[in-house]
Amino acid sequence: MNKAILNIRDLTLRGQGIGQAEAGERVFFVDGALPGEVVEAELYKRRSNYNVARLTRIIHPSPERISPTCPVFPECGGCQLRHLSYPAQLRWKEQHLCNTFKSVAGIDLKADSANTIAGGEAVANGGSDTSGTPSINAEGICLRPIIGMNEPYGYRTKVQFPVGGSAENPCMGFYRRNSREIVPAIVCDVQQPVANRLREVVLDLIRVSGMEPWDEERQSGLIRHFMVRCGANTGDVMAIVVVQGNEIPPLDGWFEQLAAAVAEFSTTEEAANNAGATNATNTQPSPRLKLRCFGVNLHPGRNNVVLGRETRILGGDPYIEEIINGVRYRLSPGAFFQVNPRQATVLYDQVLRLLGDSEQVRNNGDLQVVNGGRTEAVIVDLYCGTGAITLQVAANFAGENGNAGFSGEGNNDDIAGESGKDDVAVENNNAGLFGKKQPYVIGVDNVAVSIADARANAERNGLADCTEFHVADAGVWLSTRVAEGLTVSAVIVDPPRSGLEPQLIDTLNTVASSSHAPERLIYVSCNPATLARDIALLMPHWQVREIQPVDMFPLTTHVESVVLLSRY
Repeated sequence: MNKAILNIRDLTLRGQGIGQAEAGERVFFVDGALPGEVVEAELYKRRSNYNVARLTRIIHPSPERISPTCPVFPECGGCQLRHLSYPAQLRWKEQHLCNTFKSVAGIDLKADSANTIAGGEAVANGGSDTSGTPSINAEGICLRPIIGMNEPYGYRTKVQFPVGGSAENPCMGFYRRNSREIVPAIVCDVQQPVANRLREVVLDLIRVSGMEPWDEERQSGLIRHFMVRCGANTGDVMAIVVVQGNEIPPLDGWFEQLAAAVAEFSTTEEAANNAGATNATNTQPSPRLKLRCFGVNLHPGRNNVVLGRETRILGGDPYIEEIINGVRYRLSPGAFFQVNPRQATVLYDQVLRLLGDSEQVRNNGDLQVVNGGRTEAVIVDLYCGTGAITLQVAANFAGENGNAGFSGEGNNDDIAGESGKDDVAVENNNAGLFGKKQPYVIGVDNVAVSIADARANAERNGLADCTEFHVADAGVWLSTRVAEGLTVSAVIVDPPRSGLEPQLIDTLNTVASSSHAPERLIYVSCNPATLARDIALLMPHWQVREIQPVDMFPLTTHVESVVLLSRY
């Protein structure tokens, strides 16, 4: 049978409808179908335990189906949910989180989808509090309503356009779904509008230069990608051309032409309406855009990784800046940073809420640390990247206490895999540390360029005296420091999509029963599957208290979560 009438009950992470002809029969994945619909679909691929089918007719459409605003949806693989209303997207993401926890970790969260928050900007105190009634399951786990956006467009501040075609007729866009073929995109309303303008300029420059785009199939050509990164709250713009090989091509005049295009764009009415170029509360006008950084990234490899290891700056500064909650961040071309600053504000505020205020961190009860007869808070941020969360925590407590820090010196000179003597400064400086009310926040990451940015960010924000950063493996660093006697009040983890390394999970479980155990563990996750897997491995020693989903990527199936765990 090539065609079947299917009842669609759910979505895959690729946005395909999951359906069956009858309960208990073979499952179909149907491109373009939505939950609640009855559709006719044509089988075109048979897998071991499911079929893949094309949507041929919608018999009973979902009331949540909408007309996509993107001219290249669904061919483009960037978004999966453009045909689903935004409130329905939020409900699906919350339910997907619950389904994943139940299937992977055996935890029934009992989500109440009626409690979704209309938008992150609508949350009181800039996202610090939630409205509506959270659901609490039998184990006492509190699932708060997902926090969405009031305006789910123009939120991405970083875009990496693959370049294809020929020197005479280059194209730039996004990869076709499930393929490496480029779908030319004239405009993308998820990105900052200035990125769409710079895309046009670079296409013209390629035509004039005669440089060939990279051809993956033939493994030939020069121009691989064009990356644009924006500081939504500063107006800074970064433009990076990724080329094949180790040689810088002749790009004379590119910086000047791109800078002129940014300046011209900034004066237009479109720039004033730039969805991502206002602050998180949308109460101030967009900052004037300026091309602050232009460079070329050298990519000698033959793989599909977007950026090579080396970037040469050809114009402006080697970084741009972004501001979140009053903290200024330096962003290098290869540094990781949240691409949705409006929701990043919400996400970080949730971390601060779950961490508690400085009195909770320090006093008897929630986050007491006893060291040499004195109490103080040492907070560790693992997978810290450029120090985004580290500095939010430090700045939050500095604001509470009226100053930023300590008389003791930090230490920022150890290298990956080594426990340098500088680390003892945490213990040696206790006299200075514990004489202050400011908690001490330590960031750890295994990417050296990110740590360099983190240290510069701490200096720039006057937080160097109450923070320190280390290039190290998270699990190795934490187990070594705890073994040396460091008492940690709270641990924050924000791992990549792959989740926590097994060694770090073992370390967290080991320290949970020690005298140096942190009272709270805050897990920031961008992948419900690895989050649920890790939670299941941590549950023998840690209890899940609260889960707060945040919609960082509207129009896609991705969902971010902030989870609070405490020791049993």
